[in-house]
Amino acid sequence: MTIEAIELSFDLYGGDSSAVVIKLHKAMQYPQTARLFRVYKTKGTQRDIPKSMKELYDLLQSGYNIGVGDHRFDEFCVRLYFKRTDKGGQPLPQKQHRARIEITLKKSIFDHEVVDRNIANLSQLIKFGFKKMQFTKLSKRATFKEKDVYYTQVKPFGKGSTCAMSVNRHKRFLLNSIATNGTLNEAKRLAVKALSHKF
Repeated sequence: MTIEAIELSFDLYGGDSSAVVIKLHKAMQYPQTARLFRVYKTKGTQRDIPKSMKELYDLLQSGYNIGVGDHRFDEFCVRLYFKRTDKGGQPLPQKQHRARIEITLKKSIFDHEVVDRNIANLSQLIKFGFKKMQFTKLSKRATFKEKDVYYTQVKPFGKGSTCAMSVNRHKRFLLNSIATNGTLNEAKRLAVKALSHKF
């Protein structure tokens, strides 16, 4: 039996969950091909992600989700939201409220990198899948203007860029104002390692 797609989620507890969702979106290292960045709640409510943090915060508080990609066609999709209900729609206790980021990976992602999709290889599929969920942060090299934009606007700052160049004139995946978030990525790696041992 082989896996056609896998959905992986990463939850962060504590703090203001809607604010954390915004930070996760800004920090997520989206691939260059990521598209259809939007917010939505129910059918007919889809719209572009506002650049205003206050406007996006209010939408998340009222139950909107951030979505990236189309599950019908894209091999990499993301959903971020403030989780406060269980699968049945029942309210969760306050202490179980959290920010959640979910990624859905189609089989083509695993096939490109020759990862065995057999169900017996589930622990390795989980580890591989979570490697596609990487986070970034504002770089120490960021200019005053870049810092101002980062702290006052909502954008997918971690999205891959085909034209980014390092200060040494080498091609790089991220903009010069953005760096890999080693601390958050390591915390995620350790959590995934513990999870994979259960399979």
